[in-house]
Amino acid sequence: MQPHSKSVRCDPAQPCEGCVNSANLLNGGAFGRQVVAVWSMGCDTQGRIAETRQSDYLIIHCLLGSALGGMRNLIDLEELRLLAPAGYHIAVRMGFVFPAEEHNGMPPDWVRHYTARGFMMQDPILRWAYAETGQTLWSALTDHDPFDILGQARGFGLTYGVAISLRDTPKPSGTGAEQGNRSFGSFARHDREFTDAEIARLHDILQDRQSALTPPTNLTEAELEALRFARDGMLLKEIAHQLGVSEGAIKQRLKSAKVKLDARNSTHAIAKATQFGLI
Repeated sequence: MQPHSKSVRCDPAQPCEGCVNSANLLNGGAFGRQVVAVWSMGCDTQGRIAETRQSDYLIIHCLLGSALGGMRNLIDLEELRLLAPAGYHIAVRMGFVFPAEEHNGMPPDWVRHYTARGFMMQDPILRWAYAETGQTLWSALTDHDPFDILGQARGFGLTYGVAISLRDTPKPSGTGAEQGNRSFGSFARHDREFTDAEIARLHDILQDRQSALTPPTNLTEAELEALRFARDGMLLKEIAHQLGVSEGAIKQRLKSAKVKLDARNSTHAIAKATQFGLI
């Protein structure tokens, strides 16, 4: 799937990759607009999203997806397919509802079966991932699976699996960003159990993304304030008038925020700050 040109809007029934990732990252009104909230439970063989929810009929421009390109698809999905040939699901830095980044490579038939039966609340893998940290084989969870979800998964080729759960060390409040977020991954094979080396590599992949998406804590309130106004569509001169400072001062605040957020430009900085929950 390739992002459309900026003049094209997506069909909400078949959003493109740019729209899906943008909505996942910026759900809830980025840039002063209501965006489509896309909860990707997996794609079918044509790459269409299996389930979407939208709060308003305003389809996000793919230009926004291009602005966020540096924050998505940084996991080597081909390596994941080799390590977990039957399927995988990764959710990085879970927020209140949505993760900062998600990759669902589970078989589409299983995703539809799982979703239609509402397995999420009873899933022993998810229950373990939210309660524990570390890693565990799926076979160790069978005693905690009264609905036989793992048994049903085997019918879709998900015979052997491992779950990995990570969590930040909680930081003192007032550091400028929510801390202690959890990331988890579930990985499957059809032929054998995962080796220790494979589990270690999967752990490293998840840990790398957890670390890469850790919010910075050194942005000043003045810098965050400038980002908020810019996010809401205000021009530099309007922000300067609102705050009673020069346009040069606003430019410097936005430039400093861009550096601290490791962003390519101001739009990218706003996107990252929004994703991190800083603004």
